[in-house]
Amino acid sequence: MTDRPSQGHRVLEDQLELWAPSEAALLAEAVGAVTEIAGVAGDALHVERFQELPGPGGDRLRALVDAALAATGGAVRASAVEFLHHDHGVWARIDLDSSGGTLRVPQPYQEMEHTADAGVQVRGATAEETLARLVCVFGELLAGGPGLVARDRARISAGDGDLPLAAADLLRDLLYRFATERVVPVSCRTVRIDGAGVDIEVGLAHWDAGQGRGVDIKAVTLHELRFEPEGDGWLAQVVFDV
Repeated sequence: MTDRPSQGHRVLEDQLELWAPSEAALLAEAVGAVTEIAGVAGDALHVERFQELPGPGGDRLRALVDAALAATGGAVRASAVEFLHHDHGVWARIDLDSSGGTLRVPQPYQEMEHTADAGVQVRGATAEETLARLVCVFGELLAGGPGLVARDRARISAGDGDLPLAAADLLRDLLYRFATERVVPVSCRTVRIDGAGVDIEVGLAHWDAGQGRGVDIKAVTLHELRFEPEGDGWLAQVVFDV
């Protein structure tokens, strides 16, 4: 702890780590951390209310983080909480449970056989799950495998009611970010699918060639593009120019 600032936080893919000189400062730091995770307005959380709750600091910390994350629709919540007093202050680590709809790399998919292109088929129980899975598979293909950790988050919108084209547009947006910013999606939650289009929230990991080489995708094509109900679920199919 001595090589860090006296107060701060670190966001990992499934965990939030916090440290501060006191419990009160740790709760305040949690507000900033949740703002980073989910874009919640920190001044709306009223930290003082949680500082006055009875019980161990870990229980109050969980209540604060859960309340903040719930303001974003409840897609993520705090599960296990470690809370420790030490010589320099207080330290905590929170496991983040994304059972509310966020999917993470790796995800199952099937390859399609093409002579000069690469294609994938992705299935899910719902359209929302299928779209999130497709985005994760796309990120895994670009990166060359799992193992990267999200450092940033972004919300991306596309489409005008045509779901297959909207899915392709989302992947094109992500391909552009990969080409210009060297980031790949490693998690995805479908926020909205309706007649006006789609919204997704992605966790973006920074990538460089030293971390592995993925599929050299040059373009997301419309060839054999599908996103439709199939049996009891949904199917997405995309072919990439490589």
